[in-house]
Amino acid sequence: MDPDDKATGFAATDGYLRDYDDDLSGALELVATDLQTAGLTRTDAERKVWHSAERTLDFTTLIPGELALAVAETLQEHVMMHVASTWPPCPDHPQHPLWLVPGDTADTSWTCAASGTAIARLGELASPSTAP
Repeated sequence: MDPDDKATGFAATDGYLRDYDDDLSGALELVATDLQTAGLTRTDAERKVWHSAERTLDFTTLIPGELALAVAETLQEHVMMHVASTWPPCPDHPQHPLWLVPGDTADTSWTCAASGTAIARLGELASPSTAP
């Protein structure tokens, strides 16, 4: 991993939503869609996502796909601290959350840490059967 990637945890060669490199709104839309599964309204989810993105942009030069992942991780931590201790819950192991894992392609999936199984792509958490 390049030293510059350590700040984000995402290597530039990984599949980190590369399809969204020129589409910040589209990338953040995926995060807002999944955030609604934590019980937020669409309006509240969008507000939190954009607020987090603005705060993140103040300190980084991430491209949109990387920024969306950073925002998703930040908001996952927020939800687990203030709303639900396990979010999003793993359908196979409800005692632990799913984690976002960039793939080798443009897909990034909510993944079970215990089994490594991709459960749902980012933006499709409400429909877990859409995993790659």
